[in-house]
Amino acid sequence: MFVVEMKKSIFYLIIFLGGYQWGFSQIKIENQFELGVNSSGLPNLNKRNLPVISPVAGYWAKVKFGKHFSYNLGIQYLKVGATYYEKRVRVNEYYDYTSEQWRSISFQKLSVPIVIGYDFKIKKITSTLYLGVKRNYFLNGEVIERFKFVDRKDPNRNSDDTRYVDPFAEGWYMSPVSRWNSGVFVGCAIVLHKKLNANLNYSMGQNSSYSRGCLGYSYTNNDLTVSLRYSIFSN
Repeated sequence: MFVVEMKKSIFYLIIFLGGYQWGFSQIKIENQFELGVNSSGLPNLNKRNLPVISPVAGYWAKVKFGKHFSYNLGIQYLKVGATYYEKRVRVNEYYDYTSEQWRSISFQKLSVPIVIGYDFKIKKITSTLYLGVKRNYFLNGEVIERFKFVDRKDPNRNSDDTRYVDPFAEGWYMSPVSRWNSGVFVGCAIVLHKKLNANLNYSMGQNSSYSRGCLGYSYTNNDLTVSLRYSIFSN
């Protein structure tokens, strides 16, 4: 399954890069090295959702077609995930307790964006708009669940438990997370220098879910990336 999915994701990338080596010298390929920061979506204060902030490292190959358009293929390495927090307090004549629950979900992944770019100028500023798709493959992942219970009327009921879950585990009554998912990719870039540009990209991914019996969770793989790309060389 891994081999099949990987072929789907990088098939055009192989042809794209290999084609140049096979003699399409009339095609100008711009090779870019990328460094930046990624946030796994935006914080949701109502649900107390804190996204994982992670460095991003990547490589892009860009080919221009015509005056304004370009075809862009890349590969990125980053960490994604989120921490969810919930607190409940109950106080009445029968109960007096506080319960807190944390769930931390994290994945390390490779992403393969395949996008079309449109270059334009506003006065002296050269900019690019991007639209395409992004394939993601989760290399590994971990779910950490912590539950803390404090009973002020009966301290014997107090507890503080932590559990580690493999989101890819398979077994009876288990539905593991799919390692592959796709998303829509949109973004923009501004040229800072002849070989340096600043990028702001957002990708809206699929919902990844895991269940174990009647228990389960879901995670939506959205990425907000701010990065710099530097052209290593152009042919």
